[in-house]
Amino acid sequence: MLESSFKESLDPSYLKIFTKFEDVLKATKDDKGKRMDLIVQFSSIYMMPKELWDEYFELTHKTPHALEERERTTIMVLPSVYHFFYKYPIGARDHFGPIRLPKRKLLRWKVAAISTFDLGIGISSNSETLINDISFPNENIERKWRQYEKSSSSMPPQKVVKLYQKMKALFAKIEAIDKNDDEKWIKTLLEVEDNEFVEHNIEYRIGTNLTNKKLWKLYIQYLKDQQQNSYRLLHTYSKYCRFFLDDVEMKEEYRQAAKDYGSPVEVPWKNPFDFEIFGENVLKNYFFKNDNLSYNYYEEEENNKVTVYFNTDNLIKQQNFPFKTPFIHYIIQNANARVLQNLFKCCKWFFVKNPIPLCYSLVTKQRPMEKPQINFYQQSVEVVKIALNETGIENIYLSTALKIMSLRDRMMLSKFIPKMFKCDAKYISIVNQNLTFKELQFLIGHGNVVDLSLSEVHIIDGDNKKEVVIEDIIKLIPKAQFIDIAGIASTPKTAQILSQLKFENKMESFNLKMENLEPNDFVEFIKKNLAPKSRIFIHFKFNHNVDNIFNFREIVENAINTHWKESEKPMIKVI
Repeated sequence: MLESSFKESLDPSYLKIFTKFEDVLKATKDDKGKRMDLIVQFSSIYMMPKELWDEYFELTHKTPHALEERERTTIMVLPSVYHFFYKYPIGARDHFGPIRLPKRKLLRWKVAAISTFDLGIGISSNSETLINDISFPNENIERKWRQYEKSSSSMPPQKVVKLYQKMKALFAKIEAIDKNDDEKWIKTLLEVEDNEFVEHNIEYRIGTNLTNKKLWKLYIQYLKDQQQNSYRLLHTYSKYCRFFLDDVEMKEEYRQAAKDYGSPVEVPWKNPFDFEIFGENVLKNYFFKNDNLSYNYYEEEENNKVTVYFNTDNLIKQQNFPFKTPFIHYIIQNANARVLQNLFKCCKWFFVKNPIPLCYSLVTKQRPMEKPQINFYQQSVEVVKIALNETGIENIYLSTALKIMSLRDRMMLSKFIPKMFKCDAKYISIVNQNLTFKELQFLIGHGNVVDLSLSEVHIIDGDNKKEVVIEDIIKLIPKAQFIDIAGIASTPKTAQILSQLKFENKMESFNLKMENLEPNDFVEFIKKNLAPKSRIFIHFKFNHNVDNIFNFREIVENAINTHWKESEKPMIKVI
């Protein structure tokens, strides 16, 4: 059950007890219910290593009834987190709703891939959760930031942007530390200035290897230095003494701390020491006291709400600036959306001289019942598909997201582009439209596109009337991390040209529906540009030879198996 190297690190007394426990478990190999009961019993007396927690939750999945699985899972959720084990998501059958775990601010935690282009109007229902997810360093911070940008309806507050940038940099700094240097690692965690984050990650790290006595003691010293959470300190002592059974000195230190803070200590252990008492509701109280689940920290400032309106009648006609007028006009014409917004805020003269409405996202949708053809929310616009060119929108600066689809009018977007001043959108989804290459360049040629989805978009070079091919489009998006292109022409040299392009980021999702793709050149492309654990989907058209598809799949899969570690391999699907 446990590796021999782990057993060699155990205290003699714990090893003796655990060896006897293993023998009892072996006798219940065919009785899953009894086996789970024994694990529950052991966990109520001693700290339990992660291997046993993994086994317990795996056994719950094998119960014949969903209700039994849920009950057995639920009763061990809080104990598992208390034991520094955090399995998220739990994965129990969800017929009765999700099982909630105490929220952890972990450096690494599983999250569903964010690759589907999804835009809506108005503030997302989970925007507060997303802001919380970028408020501490973690491996998913870039994904969560993109999700937050997509679900917003106006530019993120500057303090949220700075928070994200700081936490992203700190994650890189923490990841660069030697995995065996616990002291330096904790010191860097402290730079986040978030006690919950520090505590959650130290506990999670201890949970991966309970025998790391040095880390235990560093954590106890950290809690002493904080002098704010005596409750967590006492419980950490309590856990330590349920694993290092032979450390008499630490037990006496715990006894003294209990005396200093007011013994007896109420604990969930069914073998309490003489200065402890067992309590039925200790775990609920423990997580209530130690886990702040309210995340309303970074809401929009109140002063962002519009309370004063102006028109040209109350405008001060003459403004005295410390620089010449041509320079002012140069600034207005070349400023990005955030700078332009700040100029409009500081002085209405700028908007009157150059009226450029800032649009965060522009989305076309089906017309909901009893809803107007156009709906404005903060800096975003939602328009009924058939009415995009009838709304009177003019001269807009689109800063972040564009989602256009029309089954009836393939020229809808082409007719609207002349009404746009500028487009810097990072997230673009276009379905069933005809465009010229010049029009496409206007939308994506700025080079800031992160997520591009084109489906059945017919693009013609206006000069020679030739159909634009995939590689000429991808050349325009050097920062792309999500690409989904279907229904656009390719050439025998598409893969070769792609393999020679330079991209600023590793791609997380790359989907193509096409006719030709040379496998060896494509291998060079994905080796250079695809991120670990990325997703690749190649859909060849129906007239493609089955043997060629099989050969393509085999060559690419072999390259992936050779180039990436098992835990980092991209997922590929070829049909």
